[in-house]
Amino acid sequence: MALALHTLNLMSMGQLVRDIELYSSRADIHVVAPLCPLGISVFDFSQTDQLLQRAYQQTLAWIEEGGLVRTGVPGSLQAHTHHAK
Repeated sequence: MALALHTLNLMSMGQLVRDIELYSSRADIHVVAPLCPLGISVFDFSQTDQLLQRAYQQTLAWIEEGGLVRTGVPGSLQAHTHHAK
């Protein structure tokens, strides 16, 4: 199940990237990058509040850093990996 959800997520991100590239000449599109790395199982609903707070803080930082001025595909939506620290 986890692999199927991950695959669906990758497909959704790919479609979002294509849509941004396709429609950016017609409209200003601003995308807040998703939380990444997530580090929490998609089945662990006990972490919902923590994820919402993290997304809220990340979105505020994105706005303060000029997110509403930048357009295009955020780098975090491109294929990437995470290295262990």
